[in-house]
Amino acid sequence: MRRWMFPMAVVMILALGACARFGAAPSDSASPTTSANPLFPDGPPADEAAQVVQEYGAAHPDEFAGVYFDRENGGRLVARFTRSIDLHQEALDALLGSRGPVVVLDAVFTEALLVAIVESVGRDHQRLGEQGIDFLSAGVDVIHNQVEILAKSDDPEAERTLQAYGPPGAFVVDLYPADKPWTQPMEGPGWRLLGVFDTDLPYTVGIAVDDAQLATEWERYGLPGDPSAWDPSRELVIILSDGIGSTCTELRLDAVVMDADAGLVHGEFSDPYQPRGCTADLAGGKTFVVAVARDLLPPSPFTLRIHAEPIGCEPDCGSGPSTLEVDLR
Repeated sequence: MRRWMFPMAVVMILALGACARFGAAPSDSASPTTSANPLFPDGPPADEAAQVVQEYGAAHPDEFAGVYFDRENGGRLVARFTRSIDLHQEALDALLGSRGPVVVLDAVFTEALLVAIVESVGRDHQRLGEQGIDFLSAGVDVIHNQVEILAKSDDPEAERTLQAYGPPGAFVVDLYPADKPWTQPMEGPGWRLLGVFDTDLPYTVGIAVDDAQLATEWERYGLPGDPSAWDPSRELVIILSDGIGSTCTELRLDAVVMDADAGLVHGEFSDPYQPRGCTADLAGGKTFVVAVARDLLPPSPFTLRIHAEPIGCEPDCGSGPSTLEVDLR
């Protein structure tokens, strides 16, 4: 689905969905390459065929409704038009040199109409905000032949206001409650929060079993002031530092999970303002310093990790260890 994000007055066209919520952890990824067409190996490569269809559709804007790969049917190439289905099928078969590389299906709305709706809503995002509608994103869903809009509002008329931008059936509006003030839980079963800090060490963990080790970790993370009081005889201190982006710096620690069966201790986090559009940059770490009860920890040795599942760059994401094997015996 093509999605347009409007965090400001600039229209951004994103080819593959919305922005990430937090700064992405480092990972290895291959560059895209030209792919063969597995359904019709004697025809042109799939991406070249798609380009031919797109260019043909651009020459017929009054009928063209978009092109996509149908992953549920073996990755076949689908072109959609509002009229003259057989005529367009014959023309595309001729352009591609054989019958089969593309299937032409009918649609109700042209892609040009749906894109115009998206752009119209985007231009009005400030006015919508004044009406109590926090417009997050809009995109053309070619597969379902409609516009998808994501917004937040407590106005009971908000959905009707947004749907007025186009004809009936052209919209799906995902409406969420408006942002509310939020608080950070200070404790939970077996844990209590000693502090939350913005640091330069994202995707890292730390542990301290005594005051000396905590002082070392405090200095490593560059934390201000002195550590809060804790009882090393009954507690140990863990540090969970997740990554945050420059536009979405809020992060809430909801729980510290001590899973004896899995031999794992990790945090559970949430974005208190989700859903929202965030940049995918990595601006730093949101660092939580937590005292945990020794008698509720898994038997040693156990693993300390930021999240339940490993992140792609573990065990070290560049700023220090992102997972630790802990043995208290």
